[in-house]
Amino acid sequence: MWFKKWKEKRKARKSKRAAINMNETSRDIQSPPETRYTEDYKEYTEKQYGGAPADNSIPLREMPSGEETKNEVTMDNNINVAALQNLLGRRSIRKYDTERQVPKELLHAVLLAGQYAPTAMGKQSPKIVVVQNKEVRDCISEMNDEVWGRGIDPFYGAPTIIVVFADSNIPTYVQDGSLVLGNMMNAAHAVGLGSCWINRAREVFQTEKGKELMAKWGLGENYIGIGNLALGYTVGDGPKPAPRKEDYIVFDE
Repeated sequence: MWFKKWKEKRKARKSKRAAINMNETSRDIQSPPETRYTEDYKEYTEKQYGGAPADNSIPLREMPSGEETKNEVTMDNNINVAALQNLLGRRSIRKYDTERQVPKELLHAVLLAGQYAPTAMGKQSPKIVVVQNKEVRDCISEMNDEVWGRGIDPFYGAPTIIVVFADSNIPTYVQDGSLVLGNMMNAAHAVGLGSCWINRAREVFQTEKGKELMAKWGLGENYIGIGNLALGYTVGDGPKPAPRKEDYIVFDE
């Protein structure tokens, strides 16, 4: 009996998915990719800061066309080449414009991507904390360097810091938080921003100062720092990718 009900539910889900795909295909045909953005983003921006960008678009970074990526993706009607090229073009940025803050419409696009990252069983165990207050930002930088011990700004001058925590009561909290960070890095590249995963979030927020900040943000001790994200406008050209290892992928065919 349960198997029959499961099959019926599965069939209904497939039908719903097919209808969604048809709607998406129609929308894709009508709207060029450079001016298209999700209804979720539109609704989110309206709630967060009273409206979407004036031209109803998220500015997208020009896709890389250099030797290192241009032959990586084969053109096919069933492949979103622009999305794949964005993934291939992302780099970890370690030099930021310290005087140019991330505008809120781009910030919210990055955060929305983080919110829609996959989490185990859809439990959404992570918490995302955005720091643009310079005093707090510099405090976190100093705390991070106390752990790192390099005597430099671990965030490379980025004016925005995003800290991702996750509920350690959820067995997959590290994986969940890591996926959130990955989504935000790819989204940052898509909207023309630079980003870099910065380690030592766990250590920093296990200190007394770190716990005070967590209390200020309403996070209990069950939350563990997964990683930090440096976010801002890139200064100069980003680094070129290192050659991929020949044994990166193993096939068992």
